[in-house]
Amino acid sequence: MFSLTTPLPLRLSQPPLFAGSKVLKKKRAEKALKHLPDFNGDEPFAAVDIGGNGAKMLLVRKDKNGKIKIHSVRYDVENGRSIGRSGRIDEAAQKILKKAVSGLKRFLARYKVKQENINAAATAGLRSASNSDGMLAMIRKMGVPLRLIDGMEESKLIYSAVLKGEDVAPDEDVIVLEIGGGSTELVFGTGPDSAGVDEKLTRILELGSGRLGLRDPFDPAAVKDIADKVAEAFDPPGVITPEMVEAAAGRRMFIKPRNLEDLNLLFKEDTGKKIFKKPITLELIEDYLSKGGLARIEEEVADDLDALEESKLVTKLVIIREVMKRLDLEAIHLGYCGGMKFALLEEHLKKPSAADDK
Repeated sequence: MFSLTTPLPLRLSQPPLFAGSKVLKKKRAEKALKHLPDFNGDEPFAAVDIGGNGAKMLLVRKDKNGKIKIHSVRYDVENGRSIGRSGRIDEAAQKILKKAVSGLKRFLARYKVKQENINAAATAGLRSASNSDGMLAMIRKMGVPLRLIDGMEESKLIYSAVLKGEDVAPDEDVIVLEIGGGSTELVFGTGPDSAGVDEKLTRILELGSGRLGLRDPFDPAAVKDIADKVAEAFDPPGVITPEMVEAAAGRRMFIKPRNLEDLNLLFKEDTGKKIFKKPITLELIEDYLSKGGLARIEEEVADDLDALEESKLVTKLVIIREVMKRLDLEAIHLGYCGGMKFALLEEHLKKPSAADDK
């Protein structure tokens, strides 16, 4: 039995930077963790994901009674937006990133997580910055053993994470769409595991919800400008090929529901319960991106999301729409919301321990 807890909040000089330590929803956390390798050790371990929009961490430990406790923490960062502006992580974004890493480090120190028990990865939010080497050196110097993963490794990790617990047969051909702060991964594969990823058909685009920098997500003109940029990114030959369109026919496409779950389209009107299995149709997305639809989004998420999250939500809808139109798909399914952090946890747990090597 898993016991889910929230860590004590950390004090920061800029409170908005700390996006929160949220309690993982028990059913969804247990669903994901039951598909991970068993956690038999007594030492705490953590998965750290630093990307375009956030510096995120999951920490797993056992309490004095032997119960597993899971802590989730997130800090907002501006890496994606900064890269979108200048191609690099500028001085202002560096200060935010440094404070975020300091917060994660204090949290790791609180529970005495050893360096060898930290699986920390940087994705496109650092990878595509012209000064990525300097940022990696800064973070490592601060005590977080961060590694830079390439686009294909990121694609494979997120593929298996989004499909955790989904009813995907080993021989079923599927697609996973991941829209991060600094990049978009369009991953073709067979079955629910990363070994089934088709590298030839998979695409990694330098197109992210933070990188595009949508300033006013409820202004139709601003949204159209972003939509035009997204369309341009898919226009070059080889980005979407006839072979990809042919391969997409009949496949289900999955996406991590973060942000999308804040829309009322995922709620039953009579019970208020979220329907995570309900596919989102292209028709519905087109409706949400209309002038009236944007006004409806503003009303639906007003109490739940800040300005940055609102911008990411609308940008993701724009990218999803473009991908669905290019691949001639009518619907997209919501997968598991654990994302990269759970993929990194799985990767850590699969590594042989020192005891196994003896």
